[in-house]
Amino acid sequence: MDIIQTSPDKLVLKHGLLCLDFTNTVFWRLRENPTEGFQNYTSFVRWGQKVGLSTDVVSEQLVQEAKAHPDEAAQVLNRVISLREALYRIITATVEGNSYKPEDLDLLNAEVSRMHQRVLLVQKEGHFEWGWRTVENTLDQMLWPILRSATQLLTSATLDRIGVCRGEGCGWLFYDKSRNRTRKWCDMGDCGNRAKARRFYQRSREKRFTNASLE
Repeated sequence: MDIIQTSPDKLVLKHGLLCLDFTNTVFWRLRENPTEGFQNYTSFVRWGQKVGLSTDVVSEQLVQEAKAHPDEAAQVLNRVISLREALYRIITATVEGNSYKPEDLDLLNAEVSRMHQRVLLVQKEGHFEWGWRTVENTLDQMLWPILRSATQLLTSATLDRIGVCRGEGCGWLFYDKSRNRTRKWCDMGDCGNRAKARRFYQRSREKRFTNASLE
């Protein structure tokens, strides 16, 4: 299976939860040739910058740190992609009522254990909240809030609101806020419109065929 590369500028934040946007950094993942959004560590940083996981200053520092330590950056990128794919398989298997692979949960738990080593309570504006114990320019620091989002989703009562886009070849995940939980598409303006266009074409074709048969 060939992986096509894309620009981080094309990666969007519109699927309801941070961890879902993370899993959706592969375009057309159910096609024979999906498009990879994280072609290198810098593209992961740019995506994180875009979705608010790091400031402009921190992002530039991470990019420079990656250039200074390319092997470490490559290892972090491998962890990022491995986590993303394991998380996608766990979520889709769960919401579709199937069994996930134990090794996927093992991988997720290993990353969660790393995350917990960085979690601490901090006081901010008169109240306490969760924060992060960071070392300057830690290359995997953007994984921590993604993992927190993922664990919150997987342990929540709203996991059954996660849907898998029915668009042909799409497979993106989304949070279904509709009252009757009838949402089918990751985005009505994208996959939804494509499905409408295909149905219209099919109906028109069938009508032409029927009319031709009656002549």
